[in-house]
Amino acid sequence: MTRRSDCERYLDQFGPDGLIAVLRDWVTEQRLGRIDDVLEHRIQHLTVAVVGLYDPHNGAAVIRTCEGMGLSDVHAADEQGEPMVVSHKVALGGHKWLSIHRHPTFEALLAELKPQGFALWAAVPGSPTQMNSVEGRDRSSTEGATDSFPGALVDVRNVPVEGPLALVFGNERDGLSPDVIARCDGRFSLPMWGFTASYNLSVSVGMALQAVVPRFRQVMGRNGDLSPEAKRDLRARWLFSMVRAAAQILDRARADRSEKFPDGATLAAAKGTDNQ
Repeated sequence: MTRRSDCERYLDQFGPDGLIAVLRDWVTEQRLGRIDDVLEHRIQHLTVAVVGLYDPHNGAAVIRTCEGMGLSDVHAADEQGEPMVVSHKVALGGHKWLSIHRHPTFEALLAELKPQGFALWAAVPGSPTQMNSVEGRDRSSTEGATDSFPGALVDVRNVPVEGPLALVFGNERDGLSPDVIARCDGRFSLPMWGFTASYNLSVSVGMALQAVVPRFRQVMGRNGDLSPEAKRDLRARWLFSMVRAAAQILDRARADRSEKFPDGATLAAAKGTDNQ
């Protein structure tokens, strides 16, 4: 059984509040403060989706970048490639702190994100020599976009951020297929001023998020967008990941609870729980 499925099992038994009540005493105040700070900056309505990823090192680097930039979710569609596999050595633990959603096809990815109101914007290559220069006219204008941005509708710095947004990337070998691009709501490209035709995947994701995340937060008017319930759930999950002997501690607490509260009262109710 994986540690993630272990966590699910204990969440079912204790609930987020009960799990937090037991495990918070096993973490330093500094670490608890760090959890709260990260939760305040977590963004749920901005995500990255990768289609056809086949290199576990690239996948791990993308996850590491997304987690570091404050995203709570990453999506991967297996179409055109193998199921997303993450190199934990490269991810440096990033995979433990966000949710990875795997989809068998891009259609399945659409079926999950579209009902939630996400706009999908596809990353496509564009020729910088044919784009407006920084010193030239404002590239935020969409007038004549086809002429200004061949292969891309807008510069990444001008992708709309007024609602839920998914930035969609292809793998380094093939990029995104015309069909996937056609199914997205828009296209964007990254600034390039040299002879190189493209950046590697994790660099592309990092550049895109660096351009989009500050604008997304500015429009929201706050650093993160998690609900109190989502924060509580993540706090419980993260504590489970941080405490090395979490399963044994929870088993012992459950045994104590059975002895002290045979009527089934929850440990959270017995101890009192801080939901913050």
